[in-house]
Amino acid sequence: MVVKETWVYEPGGNASPLPWGPYSCPAEVNLDGIKIRLEERDKGFMYHRNGAGENVEKLVLSKKGKLYLSPVEPVNKPLLLSSHLLIEITAPILVEPHSTRSIFLEFPVEIAVSVGRRETGENIIDIFTNGKNKHTLYGNVKDGVICKYWRSDPFSTFPKLNPLEAGVLQLEIQNPGAGWVEVSKTVLSAYGMKIYYGGNLVTLNAVMKIINDNDAETSFIDSPLQPGLTAAAERYSTRLLTQQGKMLMEEGY
Repeated sequence: MVVKETWVYEPGGNASPLPWGPYSCPAEVNLDGIKIRLEERDKGFMYHRNGAGENVEKLVLSKKGKLYLSPVEPVNKPLLLSSHLLIEITAPILVEPHSTRSIFLEFPVEIAVSVGRRETGENIIDIFTNGKNKHTLYGNVKDGVICKYWRSDPFSTFPKLNPLEAGVLQLEIQNPGAGWVEVSKTVLSAYGMKIYYGGNLVTLNAVMKIINDNDAETSFIDSPLQPGLTAAAERYSTRLLTQQGKMLMEEGY
């Protein structure tokens, strides 16, 4: 018997929970026009995906057969050009001296398809996104950093977003200095990125510490924004690589 699942996004947060899986062969999943199909084969299964601008077909030689969906660090599509994400804020944020303030932003979502288990990023067979894909340069041409680019309005309350396209980033801005600061962008490293998800939510919790008039440092808080969310697999885990999960913004914020 073929398991069939259909999910359609409804603006306003009224959609049913996104079906993250697991799925066993045979199965057909339609995620708001992105069609995933699993077909049994003698030594494994055939994986098909049609949508998100691609047609993908892979023969997976595994008898485990369980397929999971989960968010992944959003720097893989359309090509792996960078391990950094730059979010431009449409209306600059002013933060008063000697204060810590939090704001909500959007960040792009990429979905990983994993076989067997979703706790590790080592068994990912496919990654897709319904969001727009752009890159930009942070800093100057000689020493700058190529970043995945995203543009977001600032939100004072928790926004309701399409989890196939955008997640909710809570950014805590720390301004220990004696003057006001204006924040128009933030740059985040994929290393140490702690994404949590569940239902119709994909979330990220980060801190931006102002160092001086030009420099700031960003890092992540390993904590879900709401109870009951699941930690996503990490392809850029700091446990595996000698990275600190921090980004020093030396070209302005």
